[in-house]
Amino acid sequence: MVITISSEIGMRRLFHMRSRERAHAVLVCLLLYTQGIQAQEPVFPPLGTIDFYGLQTISESEVRGILPIGEGHDFAADLPDPAVIGNDMTKALGVARVELNLVCCTEAGLSQLYVGVQEGEQARSLYFPAPIGDVELPRSIVENFEVFLDRMMESVLSGDASEDRSQGHALAESDAVRRTQETFLDHAEQHLSLLTEVLTSSSKARHRAIAAHVLGYASNKAGIAPVLASAVLDPDEGVRNYATRSLAVIAQFANTHPDRGIVISPDPFIDMLNSIVWSDRNKALGVLVALTETREARLLERLRTNALDSLTEMCAWKHWGHAEPACSILRRIVGLPDDTDPSSRSSTLASVEELQSA
Repeated sequence: MVITISSEIGMRRLFHMRSRERAHAVLVCLLLYTQGIQAQEPVFPPLGTIDFYGLQTISESEVRGILPIGEGHDFAADLPDPAVIGNDMTKALGVARVELNLVCCTEAGLSQLYVGVQEGEQARSLYFPAPIGDVELPRSIVENFEVFLDRMMESVLSGDASEDRSQGHALAESDAVRRTQETFLDHAEQHLSLLTEVLTSSSKARHRAIAAHVLGYASNKAGIAPVLASAVLDPDEGVRNYATRSLAVIAQFANTHPDRGIVISPDPFIDMLNSIVWSDRNKALGVLVALTETREARLLERLRTNALDSLTEMCAWKHWGHAEPACSILRRIVGLPDDTDPSSRSSTLASVEELQSA
């Protein structure tokens, strides 16, 4: 059993970066804490919602019944050890793996908890073996990335987390964040070969994750897309998270610039929709909601065949920002027009139920 709340990036831990996948604006919610000699405890707001995924024969009520925290839990007063909770739940349920993912935040400023349950052993590994090379990124790139995380955190806490994706990479509306992102544009052009080598061969997951983020700013989106696609299957969650997020932005750009010849295979992302790792599912949705925009029949049929149950449970998640991409894909599968209003959820799920019972 493995529980992942975060991916370590340098001296910081990113609890989760999530996005509403829209063309020009995104709300990104981060929660960071500092590690070191005087490590600080992460401070989360009270728990607002709990959602579940991966359930097949076990009921949600059964899982909720052994979960020792509930909505309204005050993390400032009591931050439970997720490894202990996960181990206890895995044994109690008699399953292969339980994963807890704490995400910040809802529009009301509350935490969200996602509980993933893997009932049986996974048939095959989704991920490649870890690289073993010694190559690293220059200190300047690592330090700029650390500055970016600090400024992004400040921006999120101030309520200013919107960004422009129209150029195929994210540029924040916040001047301070945008300045750091503009350094990534320079890094991606000046160190393209090194960034690619680090992403594909470095043994250091931290450096691979940073490389995946910075490579998304390369001007040749068609050339960099296959490199990022290979990192989608990296064994480290943080690397997969950043590579997939970069590809989600590029996929949106490809829809509006078909002349650029950008090709992104949907295969790994369809598999990721069934992953026990929450960030795999979350970021895969961002790519697939862009790839299904054209409503290509073969892709929609593959999603119906291989991921309909996962998409349905994600569409039912309480927080609309996380559920919306899954609902959008489902509407395309069942032939409904696009509708991103939360009120469309009920008709979406009803149409899926009709499809399943037909």
